[in-house]
Amino acid sequence: MVELTSAIIDAVGGDPTARAQNFSPEVYNYDPAYLAKWRVARSRVRAGDARAKVATVGDSTTAGQGSGGSALNSLRSRSYPAYLAKALAGSGIPARHDNIFGSSGFSTNYPLYEPRVTANGWTPGSAISLGGTMYSTNGTTAFRYTATGSLVDTFIVYLARNPGLGTVNISIDGGAATSVATAGTGGVIAQVITTTAGTSHYVEVARTTGGDVYIVGIEAYNSAVPDVAVLNVGSSGTRLGDWVANTNVGFSPLPALQVLAPDLSIINLGINDWTQANVDVAAVKVQYQTLITGAKVSGDVIIVVPVPSQITRATVAQQAALIAPMYDLAKTNNCVLIDMTRRFGSWATANAGGFTYDDLHYNALGYADEAQTVCQMLLR
Repeated sequence: MVELTSAIIDAVGGDPTARAQNFSPEVYNYDPAYLAKWRVARSRVRAGDARAKVATVGDSTTAGQGSGGSALNSLRSRSYPAYLAKALAGSGIPARHDNIFGSSGFSTNYPLYEPRVTANGWTPGSAISLGGTMYSTNGTTAFRYTATGSLVDTFIVYLARNPGLGTVNISIDGGAATSVATAGTGGVIAQVITTTAGTSHYVEVARTTGGDVYIVGIEAYNSAVPDVAVLNVGSSGTRLGDWVANTNVGFSPLPALQVLAPDLSIINLGINDWTQANVDVAAVKVQYQTLITGAKVSGDVIIVVPVPSQITRATVAQQAALIAPMYDLAKTNNCVLIDMTRRFGSWATANAGGFTYDDLHYNALGYADEAQTVCQMLLR
């Protein structure tokens, strides 16, 4: 048994009740009742009655850093959420990954990270929401998102609302525009705009008047074919505290997540906490609880223990100290937990197997393996 796994078992102790429900070593506290909302949503998709939403909450290992090696090209398309959508679709559940949120921590050369975006002078500011810092502008050029390679007829544009913000026009393929005022009480506007089904539609958002405007995210889908939207809201560098801070009242990450109202939130955070010296474990546990409570307003929660880091970045003790509360939270909140440190064993083992990019991030093979592991739980 690897050193990290042994330390985790020592930290969390034995729980015969929870462990008796396991069907693979990396899964803890499985009970079908803990995923009841997700199972209903999944059944509606299979029946062709309604869409379902899965939000993948996380840091750079959710955003996909490392999936393309040293190059930024199309990292998002090789993130574990992108692979998760493919795995679901390959298992007979229609699913897509046609969405963007924030700058994902890739404010430099973001269009390389996500080629479906043409920023046209829009830049990530300091305001944080889902996916990290939001794209914003005080100019009049249009931000464009193109839903390539899949049949879509509907876009949802999520905009930050706050006093003093401006008005935008939203259009598809350069057609008739819908005007949306974003000044008002702090929150998130979800503006739906439709067209006829096509494979290369693009949506544009252009400021027309008033103050700055901010895009929280955009998703695209085909209203005639209900599917699972795997929404990648991960952002590089984020810690648990970033996800529950209410700096931007109404459109900070947690309230924005509640606007999305996912049927399932998969929370994969921790590497940027356990790499900190003298981290306050008790405070991090409180932050994690706040995030779980908020996510459970609309759906179920799966806790994912992050992929193990190289011990030169975080010692075995540092990693185990933050993993133990995740097990506690899974038990007290009736959440399934998937432990990637048990899946990969340790960073050294994963590295020897060809799954890592650097001391914190995994490569496309590692993310694909992680996605398949999560997918198996979503099929239960």
